[in-house]
Amino acid sequence: MSRQIKATVGTLVLVWFGNSVFGAGYAPGRAAGIADDGCNAQRWGSTKLWYLQPAQEWTEALPVGNGRLGAMVFGGLSRDRIQFNEDTLWTGQPREHQNPEALEQLPIVRRLLFEGKQREAEAIAMKHMMSVPLRLEHYQPFGDLYLHFPGHNEGTNYRRELDIDTAIARVHYRVGEATFTREVFSSFPDQVIVVRLTCDKPSGLTFTATIDSPH
Repeated sequence: MSRQIKATVGTLVLVWFGNSVFGAGYAPGRAAGIADDGCNAQRWGSTKLWYLQPAQEWTEALPVGNGRLGAMVFGGLSRDRIQFNEDTLWTGQPREHQNPEALEQLPIVRRLLFEGKQREAEAIAMKHMMSVPLRLEHYQPFGDLYLHFPGHNEGTNYRRELDIDTAIARVHYRVGEATFTREVFSSFPDQVIVVRLTCDKPSGLTFTATIDSPH
Protein backbone atom coordinates (compact mmCIF):
# COMPACT_ATOMS: atom_id res chain seq x y z
CA MET A 1 0.00 0.00 0.00
CA SER A 2 1.34 3.39 -0.96
CA ARG A 3 -0.20 6.82 -0.54
CA GLN A 4 1.40 10.13 -1.44
CA ILE A 5 0.82 13.64 -0.15
CA LYS A 6 2.65 16.66 -1.55
CA ALA A 7 2.71 20.02 0.14
CA THR A 8 4.58 23.32 0.00
CA VAL A 9 3.83 25.06 3.30
CA GLY A 10 5.43 26.54 6.39
CA THR A 11 3.99 24.13 8.98
CA LEU A 12 2.24 20.80 8.48
CA VAL A 13 0.85 18.21 10.90
CA LEU A 14 0.30 14.55 9.97
CA VAL A 15 -1.88 12.37 12.20
CA TRP A 16 -2.16 8.56 12.20
CA PHE A 17 -5.21 7.15 13.99
CA GLY A 18 -4.09 3.52 14.15
CA ASN A 19 -6.76 2.17 11.80
CA SER A 20 -5.11 2.85 8.43
CA VAL A 21 -6.64 6.36 8.26
CA PHE A 22 -4.07 9.00 7.32
CA GLY A 23 -4.92 12.68 7.75
CA ALA A 24 -3.08 15.91 7.01
CA GLY A 25 -3.57 19.59 7.73
CA TYR A 26 -1.37 22.68 7.52
CA ALA A 27 -0.98 26.26 8.65
CA PRO A 28 1.35 28.44 6.52
CA GLY A 29 4.06 30.51 8.12
CA ARG A 30 6.48 30.28 11.01
CA ALA A 31 5.62 27.97 13.87
CA ALA A 32 5.57 29.56 17.31
CA GLY A 33 8.25 28.46 19.72
CA ILE A 34 10.76 27.20 17.14
CA ALA A 35 14.14 28.77 17.85
CA ASP A 36 16.45 29.90 15.05
CA ASP A 37 19.49 28.01 16.29
CA GLY A 38 18.74 24.38 17.06
CA CYS A 39 22.29 23.73 18.25
CA ASN A 40 22.29 26.31 21.05
CA ALA A 41 23.64 24.30 23.98
CA GLN A 42 21.30 26.03 26.46
CA ARG A 43 18.27 24.48 24.73
CA TRP A 44 19.33 20.89 25.41
CA GLY A 45 18.80 19.59 28.93
CA SER A 46 20.12 16.46 30.59
CA THR A 47 16.88 14.57 29.95
CA LYS A 48 17.50 14.38 26.20
CA LEU A 49 19.15 11.66 24.16
CA TRP A 50 20.76 13.45 21.23
CA TYR A 51 22.75 12.50 18.13
CA LEU A 52 24.49 14.38 15.33
CA GLN A 53 23.58 11.95 12.54
CA PRO A 54 20.48 10.04 11.37
CA ALA A 55 19.83 6.46 12.47
CA GLN A 56 21.31 3.86 10.14
CA GLU A 57 19.69 0.84 11.80
CA TRP A 58 16.40 0.13 13.58
CA THR A 59 18.13 -0.06 16.97
CA GLU A 60 19.46 3.50 16.48
CA ALA A 61 16.02 5.04 15.80
CA LEU A 62 14.20 7.00 18.52
CA PRO A 63 11.05 5.40 19.98
CA VAL A 64 7.72 7.05 20.84
CA GLY A 65 4.55 5.34 21.99
CA ASN A 66 1.40 5.48 24.14
CA GLY A 67 0.91 1.81 25.03
CA ARG A 68 -1.19 1.03 21.94
CA LEU A 69 0.49 2.98 19.12
CA GLY A 70 4.25 3.16 18.73
CA ALA A 71 6.79 4.46 16.25
CA MET A 72 10.53 4.42 15.58
CA VAL A 73 11.89 7.69 14.16
CA PHE A 74 15.03 7.42 11.99
CA GLY A 75 15.56 11.12 11.28
CA GLY A 76 16.98 10.98 7.75
CA LEU A 77 17.65 14.26 5.96
CA SER A 78 16.27 13.90 2.43
CA ARG A 79 14.37 10.69 3.28
CA ASP A 80 13.01 10.12 6.75
CA ARG A 81 11.49 6.83 7.88
CA ILE A 82 8.97 6.45 10.68
CA GLN A 83 8.07 2.83 11.38
CA PHE A 84 4.77 2.51 13.27
CA ASN A 85 2.95 -0.25 15.14
CA GLU A 86 -0.49 -0.95 16.60
CA ASP A 87 -0.92 -3.46 19.42
CA THR A 88 -3.59 -5.69 17.83
CA LEU A 89 -1.53 -6.61 14.75
CA TRP A 90 -0.23 -10.16 15.26
CA THR A 91 0.25 -13.26 13.14
CA GLY A 92 -2.36 -16.00 13.43
CA GLN A 93 -5.93 -15.36 14.57
CA PRO A 94 -7.80 -14.56 17.82
CA ARG A 95 -8.11 -17.58 20.11
CA GLU A 96 -8.52 -18.60 23.74
CA HIS A 97 -5.22 -19.44 25.46
CA GLN A 98 -6.29 -20.36 29.00
CA ASN A 99 -5.55 -23.89 30.18
CA PRO A 100 -8.80 -25.65 31.26
CA GLU A 101 -6.86 -27.67 33.88
CA ALA A 102 -5.37 -24.62 35.62
CA LEU A 103 -8.09 -24.04 38.24
CA GLU A 104 -8.10 -27.68 39.36
CA GLN A 105 -4.32 -27.74 39.76
CA LEU A 106 -4.01 -24.37 41.54
CA PRO A 107 -4.55 -25.66 45.14
CA ILE A 108 -2.06 -28.47 44.51
CA VAL A 109 0.59 -26.04 43.35
CA ARG A 110 -0.06 -23.79 46.36
CA ARG A 111 0.23 -26.71 48.77
CA LEU A 112 3.54 -27.82 47.26
CA LEU A 113 4.92 -24.28 47.50
CA PHE A 114 3.95 -24.01 51.17
CA GLU A 115 5.67 -27.35 51.74
CA GLY A 116 8.84 -26.01 50.16
CA LYS A 117 8.60 -28.31 47.13
CA GLN A 118 9.19 -25.64 44.51
CA ARG A 119 10.52 -27.97 41.82
CA GLU A 120 7.44 -30.20 41.99
CA ALA A 121 5.14 -27.15 41.98
CA GLU A 122 6.87 -25.72 38.90
CA ALA A 123 6.56 -29.01 37.03
CA ILE A 124 2.80 -29.24 37.66
CA ALA A 125 2.26 -25.57 36.81
CA MET A 126 4.20 -25.91 33.57
CA LYS A 127 2.21 -29.00 32.52
CA HIS A 128 -1.31 -28.01 33.62
CA MET A 129 -1.48 -24.21 34.10
CA MET A 130 0.43 -22.56 31.27
CA SER A 131 -1.33 -21.20 28.18
CA VAL A 132 -2.30 -23.46 25.28
CA PRO A 133 -0.31 -23.24 23.10
CA LEU A 134 2.58 -22.19 25.30
CA ARG A 135 4.04 -19.70 22.82
CA LEU A 136 2.18 -16.64 21.57
CA GLU A 137 1.96 -15.47 17.98
CA HIS A 138 4.40 -12.90 16.59
CA TYR A 139 3.90 -9.14 16.98
CA GLN A 140 4.00 -7.47 13.56
CA PRO A 141 5.10 -4.06 12.24
CA PHE A 142 2.13 -2.14 10.85
CA GLY A 143 3.99 -0.13 8.24
CA ASP A 144 6.38 2.70 7.41
CA LEU A 145 5.80 6.37 6.79
CA TYR A 146 8.44 7.81 4.44
CA LEU A 147 8.94 11.57 4.15
CA HIS A 148 10.92 12.72 1.12
CA PHE A 149 12.45 16.23 1.19
CA PRO A 150 13.99 17.28 -2.15
CA GLY A 151 17.26 19.21 -1.88
CA HIS A 152 17.89 18.39 1.78
CA ASN A 153 20.91 16.12 1.22
CA GLU A 154 23.34 18.86 2.23
CA GLY A 155 21.64 19.91 5.45
CA THR A 156 23.85 21.44 8.17
CA ASN A 157 23.69 21.86 11.96
CA TYR A 158 21.93 18.50 12.14
CA ARG A 159 20.70 17.21 15.46
CA ARG A 160 18.09 14.65 16.49
CA GLU A 161 16.88 14.00 19.99
CA LEU A 162 14.43 12.19 22.21
CA ASP A 163 13.15 14.36 25.07
CA ILE A 164 12.49 12.01 27.98
CA ASP A 165 10.38 14.62 29.82
CA THR A 166 7.98 15.34 26.95
CA ALA A 167 8.29 12.04 24.99
CA ILE A 168 8.87 14.01 21.78
CA ALA A 169 11.35 12.86 19.13
CA ARG A 170 12.76 15.82 17.26
CA VAL A 171 15.00 16.42 14.21
CA HIS A 172 16.48 19.89 13.63
CA TYR A 173 18.74 21.12 10.79
CA ARG A 174 19.34 23.91 8.29
CA VAL A 175 19.27 24.01 4.49
CA GLY A 176 20.59 27.30 3.17
CA GLU A 177 18.93 30.08 5.17
CA ALA A 178 15.98 27.95 6.28
CA THR A 179 15.67 25.99 9.53
CA PHE A 180 13.63 22.78 9.51
CA THR A 181 12.22 20.96 12.53
CA ARG A 182 10.34 17.66 12.69
CA GLU A 183 8.59 16.51 15.84
CA VAL A 184 6.94 13.14 16.48
CA PHE A 185 4.93 12.10 19.53
CA SER A 186 2.22 9.60 20.44
CA SER A 187 -0.76 10.94 22.39
CA PHE A 188 -2.49 8.64 24.88
CA PRO A 189 -5.63 10.79 25.45
CA ASP A 190 -6.20 11.21 21.69
CA GLN A 191 -4.82 7.78 20.65
CA VAL A 192 -2.88 9.17 17.68
CA ILE A 193 0.69 9.48 16.45
CA VAL A 194 1.44 13.05 15.40
CA VAL A 195 4.17 14.24 13.02
CA ARG A 196 4.72 18.01 13.05
CA LEU A 197 6.87 19.52 10.29
CA THR A 198 7.94 23.17 10.46
CA CYS A 199 10.13 25.62 8.54
CA ASP A 200 10.98 29.16 9.64
CA LYS A 201 10.63 30.46 6.06
CA PRO A 202 7.10 30.95 4.67
CA SER A 203 6.23 28.31 2.07
CA GLY A 204 9.63 26.72 2.66
CA LEU A 205 8.42 23.19 3.34
CA THR A 206 8.16 20.90 0.30
CA PHE A 207 7.92 17.12 0.68
CA THR A 208 6.25 13.92 -0.41
CA ALA A 209 4.75 11.49 2.14
CA THR A 210 4.37 7.79 1.34
CA ILE A 211 2.96 4.97 3.48
CA ASP A 212 4.01 1.37 2.87
CA SER A 213 3.09 -1.83 4.70
CA PRO A 214 4.38 -5.41 4.47
CA HIS A 215 0.80 -6.72 4.90
